[in-house]
Amino acid sequence: MKILFLTKNLAYLRGAPLLMFSFANALSYYYNVRTSVLDIEDLSTLNMTNFEKLMERHCKLVLYETKLNSCLLHNIIPYTIAHSIWYGVHKPLDIIMLMNTLNRSKVLHPREISMLLSMLTEHFDIIHMGLWKESFSFAAHMLKEKKDFSKKAIFVCQPLVHPDPFVVRLRRYIRGPLNYLTSIFGYRSLFHMLQGFDAITVSTPYEYSFLTSYGLNNVWFVGEGVNTEFIERNKDKIRQKAIKIREDIKSENVVTFVGFRDKYKGYYDFLKAVMILLNRTNNSVIHNVKILVLGRSSGDMFKSREGTEAKLIEKTLTRWNLIKIYDSLPEIDKYGLIEASDIIVLPSYSETIPLVFLEAWALKKPVIGYRIPSISSIMKFEEDGGLLVKLGDKKELANAITALLNDPDLRDQIALRGYKKVKECYNLKATAERLVKVYKHLLS
Repeated sequence: MKILFLTKNLAYLRGAPLLMFSFANALSYYYNVRTSVLDIEDLSTLNMTNFEKLMERHCKLVLYETKLNSCLLHNIIPYTIAHSIWYGVHKPLDIIMLMNTLNRSKVLHPREISMLLSMLTEHFDIIHMGLWKESFSFAAHMLKEKKDFSKKAIFVCQPLVHPDPFVVRLRRYIRGPLNYLTSIFGYRSLFHMLQGFDAITVSTPYEYSFLTSYGLNNVWFVGEGVNTEFIERNKDKIRQKAIKIREDIKSENVVTFVGFRDKYKGYYDFLKAVMILLNRTNNSVIHNVKILVLGRSSGDMFKSREGTEAKLIEKTLTRWNLIKIYDSLPEIDKYGLIEASDIIVLPSYSETIPLVFLEAWALKKPVIGYRIPSISSIMKFEEDGGLLVKLGDKKELANAITALLNDPDLRDQIALRGYKKVKECYNLKATAERLVKVYKHLLS
């Protein structure tokens, strides 16, 4: 069984690209399946590639260039990367970066990618794609309509559907009716596109019910997972990192935000909730709290009114010595940060599964987020690994943080339920097992 994972923007190492990379690693490690990752980039993204981070992923990196309408690959440059234990990988994983040298702003044209895909079907049994919107998904749909290619390879898509909550749609409507209409009718093209794939894999029970309710019958739940074996193997290092962080910040209570610092991840809402907390002078626990933030900022966010206010709150909390912000951390350090925290907060407006929730549960930490359908489908009852609050309600978000800070026993009970969830379902080994079942069914 030879499998190719197709993605875009792997250099950012987050979201769908990181998920495809994790799938490839898990299958290679647990089932000895031959896997490769094809990353389609443009020059601007490639120039921002963090090769040091890619080296941490223990891969053999191969760089290709293309010519318009030719798909002839040349200038192959192999990089032999030093051994690493990231995600438990003990052998190289091929990462192919396909660079568009002619257009600096867009990925390759679908026609060119369809030619590439037709070549790839000769070498791989299954081609698994990370996002339905990108041009390679359209190219795959074109190929599936051609009988010549339909028998050569199996096409699978992981669409990572983010059905927008009403508030997000309303914001789009306020910004412009055209955007609003796009958010509504965009699903029509989604369902038409997905019908062309041999299988659709999803991360959450909600995505499964959402897609099947519209008549798609080739949907499989595979979930997402965190590498619990890696965490267990490095628990002493993680604990040492956590102790050092605690010593540096000198605080009994630590509340941590892990995620992209933009409005759709709820960063502004998180900061507003923190200010509500600090204004509660009658609570002694609140006065000994420290805020940790891990994640890059969004330039677009800080151009908005909310973003300007978020920047002011950051400056205020920094002046009071109550916040510490990290743009990025190595894998072990990130786990150390989570281990050092009492609560992990990510009030996203639109998500499938926040990876940080799974990482927090693996380290027995409770989480707080907004009550959106995808997250509610994995947290099936109140206090099932965390607390979910009404979408956009910053006061209720502050109340949830206060409740967990004031009750260590409740924190432990909630965190233990999340830990059991990860051990039973949302770990890389279980995810790989479900993927293999899908692939075997398709190949049979």
